[in-house]
Amino acid sequence: MSLVDHTQEVIVDFGWENVFSAIEKSIPNIKGMNVDSINKLTKTFNIKAGVSLFSWGENISITVIPLEENKTKISILSTPKTGSMLGGAMDMGKNRKNINLIFDEMSKHLR
Repeated sequence: MSLVDHTQEVIVDFGWENVFSAIEKSIPNIKGMNVDSINKLTKTFNIKAGVSLFSWGENISITVIPLEENKTKISILSTPKTGSMLGGAMDMGKNRKNINLIFDEMSKHLR
């Protein structure tokens, strides 16, 4: 994990199936992000964010963790595709922005 990797975890009052579905519907609505792979068995998403003015792109991992019947933990890790090389050492807040965009869009689908 490099200095510019960003991780955030939240717990929501929804079952994991609803959360998983909301994330699945959310990613295509976020400009510049594409689903690379989804594994419902391990409850994980691998997302690719494209090149922007401030980065060479990011790899984003989302893990959905069932806690109780109607409680789920969501863990998101956003990291530069280049690691700390080639400008990856300074992300200009891009990784944090990726995480916020995913949580914001997912929240729309859970409402």
